[in-house]
Amino acid sequence: MHNRKISSVAKTFQGKTVLLTGATGFLGKLVLEKLLRTCPKIKRIYIIVRAKKGKDHIQRRNDVLENVIFEPLKRNTIEIFEEKVEVIAGDLAVSQLGISPADQKKILEETNFVFHIAATVNFDEKIKKAVEINIKGTRDILKLAKQMKCLQGFVYISTAYSNCPRHEIEEKFYDPPYEVDKIINIVDSLDDDLLQYLTPKMLKDWPNTYVFTKSIAEHVVKTESDGLPLCIVRPSIVMSTYQEPLSGWAGNVFGAIGAVAAGNVGLIRTMWVKRYKIADIVPADFVVNCIISAAWDISNDRESCVAEPAMSLESKEKTTKIYNYVSGPENSITWGKTYEYTKESGKTVPSKACLWYHFFVPASTERMYKVYMIFLHIIPAYIVDFIAKQSGRKPQWVYTSV
Repeated sequence: MHNRKISSVAKTFQGKTVLLTGATGFLGKLVLEKLLRTCPKIKRIYIIVRAKKGKDHIQRRNDVLENVIFEPLKRNTIEIFEEKVEVIAGDLAVSQLGISPADQKKILEETNFVFHIAATVNFDEKIKKAVEINIKGTRDILKLAKQMKCLQGFVYISTAYSNCPRHEIEEKFYDPPYEVDKIINIVDSLDDDLLQYLTPKMLKDWPNTYVFTKSIAEHVVKTESDGLPLCIVRPSIVMSTYQEPLSGWAGNVFGAIGAVAAGNVGLIRTMWVKRYKIADIVPADFVVNCIISAAWDISNDRESCVAEPAMSLESKEKTTKIYNYVSGPENSITWGKTYEYTKESGKTVPSKACLWYHFFVPASTERMYKVYMIFLHIIPAYIVDFIAKQSGRKPQWVYTSV
């Protein structure tokens, strides 16, 4: 490993300190692993982690480093890489990120690169929480970055679907569905029940609170980028890894990954999907390469990508680099092809956790989807639960299928 030629990207991180948010999540873990594995001379990586489910920030940091994706690194390095990963107690949903003054002092004095990956990616997240994490959290970490004494690059991870109502999305900023201050004032002043009622009206053309708040968060980046060497990476649908650090590692069951996993074990047997539509999916390790390379790019092109306070918003638009990391325009695959590949892999490499024989019937219309749901999900679930009751076991499949 140490005899390998060091790339120009790896050299950029020699002796440098990185601040990483979202390290407990899917992409965050992979970025952390990649930096440790390919940038052996990196000085330190600070990760902001909150307490969750009875575990404090230190326990959760240890859980991250015990993940299977770090096993190849442990086998192939003589360094104790864990010592380079220092956890900072914090929470994006708390004002000023909930970071102590002592930790904030360290971050401000030492940080060279920031990777802001943390977000609530739950499509059904309540709008108040989505605004707190995706919008307010982004605003607060940008304010923190402005005070960093030796910052060389700030990479914000958005999504290619942040502007999904548009037919074509270029690598530029678009107008947000709401002004930042307006949406924050709304969620801060209204109670949860009223917000729940108003959410569909607020979303309009945006399908869920995730892409809605990520769109507004991009506007936060645009308006709060004064003096920062900053860029935005917009990946499309991030799937499991292609090769690195392990082939086929997913790490979560959200979105398309969850649908594929549930289909392979027989939990999902139908879905409303148009087979001819493009499935804009990209492997997670490719996205990680783009994220780290983006930091290298802006650090080497600092003069042309730093927005100055006196600049107009139009000038800031031209200054901030945006990378759409997608597959559709050049190497597209349809949902129909995706289904065929998933079906084939389910047969050749079946899961040990299979609940049902692997088969899947895609529905092209909402009406057909509802019919298939009745016969392929609901009726079988009632039958299995009835048998479970008769044998003294807890019924659970009706709840899962409805």
